[in-house]
Amino acid sequence: MPLSDFTEPGTLNLRIVCGDSFTKTLTVQESDGTAINLTGITGRAELRKRFGGALIQAFTVAIPTPTNGQVTFSLTATETRGLVDGVWDIELDGGISNRHTILQGTVTVLPDVTVTP
Repeated sequence: MPLSDFTEPGTLNLRIVCGDSFTKTLTVQESDGTAINLTGITGRAELRKRFGGALIQAFTVAIPTPTNGQVTFSLTATETRGLVDGVWDIELDGGISNRHTILQGTVTVLPDVTVTP
């Protein structure tokens, strides 16, 4: 399945603890479970207060081994420190005619109890 078969994004709501590192790895796959080869694909993901709103934080997106279909997106502990609830999405980009949002959802920021200096 090429990226162009993604007609609408799936939903994944995130819960991120303020001040903690956050990493999520996804496997993009065919309906039969076969990983999609992401060679030549890049990704980007952003957190915004609302759809079309100001950028709160961009995630770091990596596709370390494209042939296994895995995409990792993350935030450092420093980046999560000032987060607020909002919405997010992740796009995979294989060029201007092959760009698709694969997931979107809400972000709930949880307070951290232990404070590290």
